[in-house]
Amino acid sequence: MIDISSSCNIAQFVSFDEFSKVRFVKLASREIEGRASDDLSQVLAELFRASNSNLINLRFFHPGTSTGAVIVRDIESVDEALQISKSKMVSGGYAIASEVLELADGGVSGVLAGGTVEFLMGVTPRFVDQVDGGFPQLPSAVGERLLRSIYGDHVELSKFEPSMRVEFSIHPYDVGHMGRRMIVWDVYRLANPSRLKPIISWPNLFSEWIGDKLYGQLLASSLGLPVPRSIAWLHPFVAADSANPIERWIPPEGIAFGENTGTSEFWMRSCPSLRRPGLYPTIRGRVDPTNWMLGIDPLGTEIRSCLEQQHVGAQFSGAAFCGDQSPLIEGIAGTGEQYMLGLCAPETLPITVQRTVACLAEEVSSMFGRSRLEWVFDGDRAWVVQINQIAGERREAISHEVPNEEYIDYDPIAGLAELQEIIDYAKIRGCGVRLARAVGLTSHVCELLNNAEVPYVVRRRLKPQVG
Repeated sequence: MIDISSSCNIAQFVSFDEFSKVRFVKLASREIEGRASDDLSQVLAELFRASNSNLINLRFFHPGTSTGAVIVRDIESVDEALQISKSKMVSGGYAIASEVLELADGGVSGVLAGGTVEFLMGVTPRFVDQVDGGFPQLPSAVGERLLRSIYGDHVELSKFEPSMRVEFSIHPYDVGHMGRRMIVWDVYRLANPSRLKPIISWPNLFSEWIGDKLYGQLLASSLGLPVPRSIAWLHPFVAADSANPIERWIPPEGIAFGENTGTSEFWMRSCPSLRRPGLYPTIRGRVDPTNWMLGIDPLGTEIRSCLEQQHVGAQFSGAAFCGDQSPLIEGIAGTGEQYMLGLCAPETLPITVQRTVACLAEEVSSMFGRSRLEWVFDGDRAWVVQINQIAGERREAISHEVPNEEYIDYDPIAGLAELQEIIDYAKIRGCGVRLARAVGLTSHVCELLNNAEVPYVVRRRLKPQVG
């Protein structure tokens, strides 16, 4: 660790031998070899004061062996550390006392190798060998941009060559001998380096922690897609997961990303842990984000964050399915909230709009695979206002009702909460849903029905009787 401490921020530590002679000291207050005048108890006291957790770990090892190191964790005092050292130190052995960095502090640990970064909360970097999926896997440059958005510019992954393997952790406060937010635990050159191809996939444990919608927009922005300028705040109970939440998580600062759309209006968008189509509010205009989130979900069990998203001057808006076939693009003139709720059918879009959105959909497909994209066209470009990966087969058309089949009637004017209740009842009865009006296949109405795998049809129009 001494070798990498000149260029990387490492956990603060003190090393000493069997005779309590201080060998090396790496503290934010001093970065020198041990001095003859150093008293071990005084140097350990410095380490305790420097540790955010007021705890240290002790690792005992013998330089002649690569295995069998003994680690004692969460030591609370200098006296306790000295007593443990006397009982655990072996002849010719050494000890390293290091500051304890909390795993559950709202930060992440990860591994960088082969141009790919993987990370997760509440674990050590070794989680990649122990956890079977469920964590982000991103190109290193994309991961760096995303993590910088959340934790700040101390995240430095691009400084390492693709041939290096780096174990690191990122914290919501300054740590280590350099007083930065990223700690490097180990770094070495791979014997047979190769470029890895990350598989971008969510929801995952991290996206659920910050909110599915926020994660999707951060990811789209980090990949260079046109995302409206946004500021995000974590729910107060989510921010409280960290003993020392950073300023950008809470008002007034916020997590800022995206591009300026050229308007002065804004939308407030709630971000649940998992996608819940249309069930949580999106409102036009600005409100206090903390009070708004607490009003929707006081404990933050569903709503993990919210977005203040810059309005796009919408000439046309809608949604698209992107994936293994040509994109299915639907929309209407103006803003798209009525379309999403199933209150109006899709309109015939101008060729220019179709082509522009199709190009955006192809980009999305190449990055995320099969996805659902919500877009807004401002007369010049198409913007990404929400994005999600999807599973299952997409519908190409809505069927008409079949005689003698059982259906539960639903009119979109009743709202999506009513539709969810109807879906639950239809699954119990094993019947379908009959829509009172034509809706878009990419609307929230069809999305909820498709996700629940409930069959649905459009009500047959009766011909007027004559005479």
